[in-house]
Order: sequence, then structure tokens, then C-alpha cells
Amino acid sequence: MCILFYIFIFHIGWCCLHADSLRIQGSLQTESAKPECSADLRLGGFHNPSLNGVFRCDERYPISNREVYWKEDYSHFIYLCEEGDQQWWTIADRKFWDEFENSACGKQLAYKSVSGIQDIHDPELLQDWVEAHNGTTKTYGGGVKALTCSAYLEQKICEQRGCMWSATHKHQQCSAKWAIWGEAGPQCDDVKQGALGTCYFMATLAAIGHSQPHLIKHMFKNKVAHAIGLYMTRWWLGGKPVNVIVDTYLPCDKKQKIAFAQPAQSSSFWPAILEKSWAKLFRSYMGINAGFPWEALAAITGVPVDIVSNTNVPVDRTDGSARDLWSYLVDAAKKQYPMLATSGDVGAYGLVGGHVWAVLNASTVDGERRLHMYNPWGFNIYSGSLASQSTRTSGHFWMTLTEYLDVFDHAAVALVQPQYFTSFKSIPVGSLESNTGFPGLSATLVFELSDPEQFSVQLHWPMPRFMKASNCGNPDPEAEMNISNGRQIWTVSNNDPWRKSKGKSNLHIHVPQGGKFSITVKAVFPYPVDDVTVHVYAAEKVKLEVQHSKKEEYRADGHHGKFTENEFLLFYGSLDQWDRAKKSSPACRPLSNSDLDMASVFVDVDKHFLPNMQSIGDPTATCSDAAQGPGGVPCEQFNQWQQALCVEHRGPIS
Repeated sequence: MCILFYIFIFHIGWCCLHADSLRIQGSLQTESAKPECSADLRLGGFHNPSLNGVFRCDERYPISNREVYWKEDYSHFIYLCEEGDQQWWTIADRKFWDEFENSACGKQLAYKSVSGIQDIHDPELLQDWVEAHNGTTKTYGGGVKALTCSAYLEQKICEQRGCMWSATHKHQQCSAKWAIWGEAGPQCDDVKQGALGTCYFMATLAAIGHSQPHLIKHMFKNKVAHAIGLYMTRWWLGGKPVNVIVDTYLPCDKKQKIAFAQPAQSSSFWPAILEKSWAKLFRSYMGINAGFPWEALAAITGVPVDIVSNTNVPVDRTDGSARDLWSYLVDAAKKQYPMLATSGDVGAYGLVGGHVWAVLNASTVDGERRLHMYNPWGFNIYSGSLASQSTRTSGHFWMTLTEYLDVFDHAAVALVQPQYFTSFKSIPVGSLESNTGFPGLSATLVFELSDPEQFSVQLHWPMPRFMKASNCGNPDPEAEMNISNGRQIWTVSNNDPWRKSKGKSNLHIHVPQGGKFSITVKAVFPYPVDDVTVHVYAAEKVKLEVQHSKKEEYRADGHHGKFTENEFLLFYGSLDQWDRAKKSSPACRPLSNSDLDMASVFVDVDKHFLPNMQSIGDPTATCSDAAQGPGGVPCEQFNQWQQALCVEHRGPIS
């Protein structure tokens, strides 16, 4: 059995209670040398139950210039006992105090030897206590744990303990001075997936935390609000920046275990804050269950994202590169591009299908091509040829390129460039004037770029999960974008079936150098959308000017004009999409700024993401990561919201 060590707060007036009832014998300590109490203690695990409980510091009656801790019922106390060069912390009973003589060490009910006079709150000093019981002794070791600063209930003591006090209109709390992440900043190992199918999102956080942690830091805005437990983060949705504010209330089970993104051992809560923000964007935690890696990469970084087949040159690249896959992965690792790999339907080498890993490195070791992977579950299940070089308790492992190709269907790579900027312009899309057409647009934009470095141009439209209704399907348009400098034209379209199967909601073109350019865009959507957004990602900011823009209404075959149901049926073979595309279905539109209102300030409760079942999702749904196989628990069990800083880290959901 282990001794449990906790830090507790007591009310300022507590020390005044019962003090006069103590019969102090002898001169224990002069009044001028009172020590300062550092905290209160809770001890547990002793065979003698009378030794277990809260011991509160009383600094008025020190012994040998050291603080004394009294049990709540004043039956026992803890003090530092000294004889010659030996010191040990001792638990004695009240009777011994009444008979106490200065510097005397009497009956010890439990003791812990120390080297030199040290603070009892040093966790190492709370290990290996010895209990004297019925003439025998028993050693207790390990398992010592300190509670968070939330144990302190008053501002003065909270701040004395090095914690942070915050207060709102209705609530007051003491919390650790957590800087969202540890001293080293966001780290890959901070990421631990919980009981939700967000491997695509958590792996993205791990990949960015490993190679581009400054991007995570730059997401957090208005850091002044952190003092009151509010966190604003910046995202890119549909190519446009969106601010989201959340508090620190997180879904927990009845034992106060955090349900979803798990805090790391370093108490880095940034993954949980970002997962909650991502969930708020899509109205619930279940709204972010399952997804594509590219959408999380694009939403966090705002940069072009390559989708890379495990057998082909990246399908999104148009710069004529003939590099093979391995060369591409090695180059991406050297450039510190965040990379993710998605396994196929059937796994191998212990790795499951339908799961996403972060790819942290690609290098040749002893003549063998290897990849460094990270599992967002936070533990390792790889059993391939290099399994002996990793441990199960870590999400890290290395695998060979051959094994990688056997397991993974494709990778997503964010092409982050140092000191690059994103310039953007949104263009309205036509609204339906009848029930017999599809909305679209044609537009021309111009810009000038003086920097000679390569740059990228992107065309964004709403991602599927961003539609108001869940039955709208994918608003994937028939889209084409051309870039011209008057001498050369670069063209990209989304008519590639393989790319469409990955659900990507943008196109991008890489242009080798700057100059004067025109961009022409044409898009036809199956559902009403408000606009599309053009990005220029370059070493300098540019001014995008719309030279021409026309809202269009297209037939199903892409021609202008209206069409009949029979024409539509011949073209698509089904009227389902026709019904969803009608003007009478306003639910099949992307969320607008007024729908989001994500950056509104709240004082006590987030009215846009209340700590209730609605923000988790369907109460009849099961919460789990599908990649871990059948099972899971009813999501309703996690409708026990707690502030993150008040919940101890207890490891992953089991």
C-alpha cells in the first residue's frame, strides 16, 4: 500500500481554531523564528488508520525552526526529528506533544529518514515511509502524487503556492500556471487520443508539434484571456480565417477521467483545447468523429497540402517533378513538412486498418530505408522487423519502407515554407434562381509578385462536414483553375477520381517564380454555397484584385441554362442529389459567419458550446476509436463536464 501525498488549501481563519485547546509544554521555539508553512498534507495507505488523513500546518508552534502539521482532529502531528547528524520526519500522537521537551524525539508511529533538513513536500521524501505497528515495521514506497493547484480555495494561499488565481462573475478558481504546453513548447508526445475517432486530427497535432511547433503557438490569440480560462484559436475553413473561443470544461466520465484528447504527463492541455475548438466548429464532438488528415492540416496551417499515393508521384503536384516516393518523403522530412500516413482497410505488422499515424522522419539507416512513425494513441502496436527497437509504452516506432508500402494507402503532406504569407480573396457563388440548375461562378483575378521564389495558388470551397445538415453529401464542385503570366499557363482541376475519393475541398498549383499573373476560376456546385476563396502562399503578401466575376447557373452537363428532371436523371441516374440541390433546401449550405459566431466573448458559460450532451453528440451513439475494433462506451457516460485543470491526469481511457 502506498502513501498518498496531496496538497490542500485551508481557510485563512482555520489556524485560529482549537489553538487554545493545545496544552503546550516547554519552550518549543522562540516567537521570532517562525517558519513559513508551504502547504498542507494528506497522508494515506498506512496500516494504522489513525495515521491517514489531512495534516494542516500550524506555523505558530514550530519545532527546531521547522513547521508542524496537525491532523484535523488534533490526534497526531508531523515534525522533523533530529539527533546528531540524523534527521527524519516523524508522525507522533497528541499525548507525545503534551509531554514534549525541546529537541526530544520520542515514540514514532511512522518515520521517514532524510539527508539534511529538507522540505517535507519534496515528493521523494514521501516515499519509503516506515510504520511502527504492534512491534513491527512496514515500509511504504511509490505512488506518491500531488494534487493540482485547484485544491487551494483562497487567492492568497493559491498565489503563495506558485499557482494562478482567476475569477469571473460567478466562479473563482486556483489553477496551475500551465502555459498550455511545457517549457519546450508543443511536442509530439503531448498528443494522446481518447475515446473518439479523431486519429486524423490528433495525428495532425503530433506531426505539427514535431516539425512546426511554432504553428501551434501562432494559433493561440488574445493570450490575456488565458488568465480567466478562455482560449482563442485561429483556423482556416473554406480558405478563410475563423476565430474560435473555448473554455477549459471538458467531457469526463463519472470518475472524472477526461474522455477525449488526453493531457500529457507534462500537463500540456493544448491538444484538448484544440480538439474542443475543432468540435465547436462542427457543433459537437461527434461532428468531428472520423475524417481526412488533409482537412485538419489545411485548417490548422492554411498552406497547400499534397495527397501522396504510396505508389505514385504526388497527384496534386504540377511542377513536372519525376522524383519517386522515397525521394519525396526524404525531401519532405528534411524540409520539416508535417506528414501523415493513412493505413488501408486491412493493416499488417500489428498496425490496424483505417487509422492515421504521424510520419516524423524518413532516412536510411545501415543501408535500409526507414520511417519514424508516431501513433496518436500514445502507445505502440507495431510488430514488424524493427519492433525490438521500440517500446509499447511509447507511440514512437521505426518501420521499413517496404512495410510502410504494405500498410499505408496514402500520405498527406503540408508544404509549410518558412517566412511565407497567405493572401486571400473570396468570390461569391451564384444562388439558384430556379429549382432546375446548379450554382456556379466564373472569375478572373490578377496580382503581382516581385519575389523570385516559388509560390502556390489555392482554390478553396466548403468541406463536407461544414454543411449545415449531415445529409447533404459532399459539395465537391466541377472546378478548374488556370494561372498565367502571359507566357505560360498552369492548369489544375478536380476531375481526378483518386483525388476525389480523398474528399479534398481545394486545388493548388505550384508556380516556379514571381511576376505578373492572372487567375481564372470556374466552378459548378451540386448545392448552394456562398463563395469560394483564392489563396496565394508566397514569400511576400500580395493584393488580389477581382478583374471579372460572374455568378452562373449551370445545367447538369455543365452548359448554361435549365434542365428537366428527366435530363437530370439521365445524367446522374438518381434524383436524390436533385432534391438536395433544390433552392427549397436551405439546410444544404455551409455555415456562415452568423451561424458560427465562434469568437463571441462569454463570461461564465459558452452559450455556443454548452457543457451538455448536445455538445458531445447523439446520446445513443457509442464513443470509441473505430480503428481499435468493436466496442466503446455510450457517449452519454461522458456527459460529466469538468474543468481541465481540476482533473488529474489518470492515463488514457480504458
